[in-house]
Amino acid sequence: MTRRRRLLSYWLLFCSLALGTIAALNASIDVAGVIRGHSREAMAQFISDLARAPYGVAYVPRERAIKLALLQRFPAECYAIGSSHINGIAPNTLPEFLGSCASFLNLWVGEGALDDMLVFARHIGESPGARTVVIGLDWWFIQADTADQWLDQSVEVGLARAFFAESHAEPEAASALSLVPQRMARTLRYLVNGDYLIANLENVAAHGWHWTFDQEAVPVSSEYDSEPVYHADGNMSYTTGQLAIAERSFTCNNGRYDERIAARREPLFVKAASWLRSRNIAVVLVITPVNEVLTRCPSVIWNSRFEARVREIGARLGVPVVGGLDPRPFGITAAEIAIEGLHPLPGAFAKLRALEPTLDANGASAALRARTP
Repeated sequence: MTRRRRLLSYWLLFCSLALGTIAALNASIDVAGVIRGHSREAMAQFISDLARAPYGVAYVPRERAIKLALLQRFPAECYAIGSSHINGIAPNTLPEFLGSCASFLNLWVGEGALDDMLVFARHIGESPGARTVVIGLDWWFIQADTADQWLDQSVEVGLARAFFAESHAEPEAASALSLVPQRMARTLRYLVNGDYLIANLENVAAHGWHWTFDQEAVPVSSEYDSEPVYHADGNMSYTTGQLAIAERSFTCNNGRYDERIAARREPLFVKAASWLRSRNIAVVLVITPVNEVLTRCPSVIWNSRFEARVREIGARLGVPVVGGLDPRPFGITAAEIAIEGLHPLPGAFAKLRALEPTLDANGASAALRARTP
């Protein structure tokens, strides 16, 4: 064997060992359940342990699997659907619409969007006793595609899309089979993914092995403040460190509402909301405000176009639209919006009400425009 071929062989062996090590670690830890999926038995046990934990359980990054299992195990009268921005909505924080609810689940998920709403709405509408659904809307909500984030449960997204696209006819099994190649490709992509390796190692180092495939629900004490805590109503309590993020750390890079993409996906949203109403379930749309500092951001000013569009959709559906991007008309202070200036604290939701903003010729809120330097 020539020296060049020997070096090439060593290089290939080194690469194989490196990739094999990454794949082994990612597969053995798999904090988000991307590779090995979610064990139904383990998830059922997680939900049972969560329901019994008086102070909640330590956060694990499997939000969609947890919330779907929570909905299936403990169906409620009232629900909230959306992103982490609506964490904190509950009967006592939005009493006008949820105050009389005997049971409640907040089904928010990280970066929650239309696909998540479709999945949850389909299950809620088929659950007896459901009567109110609050939907938290962010500027990415209708335009974003979050099917990938359902991981091995992405079949749920395919079933929900087909259900609402086909006049509520039960989709055929072929819809699920068509997603198999996508799931295989996603699994392989994460198996040798360096970023996922870093996430696996960091989370295990910080939080222990309950982030692994065991899906263990770790009960916490009343003084626990090491990481976010899940509660049985679906809400999460933040740590002191998360609540103390300084205003100077807020960023204006909040993304932009894309009217063209949103217009293509809007019919599915309208169908899902209309179907819930046809099942005698009240629908309430909520726009969560941002920290006053962020109202100067060009992206937030642009995203007030989204706010105007939501109010149009609400008027067409005949449902209330509560809140808005600008916190000042509601008397919400900077101290009541934490976590990067985008997450209202529970007390802020009680101040939200229906509000019709004044828009300029470009569709931007005049109140936000006035704050532009």
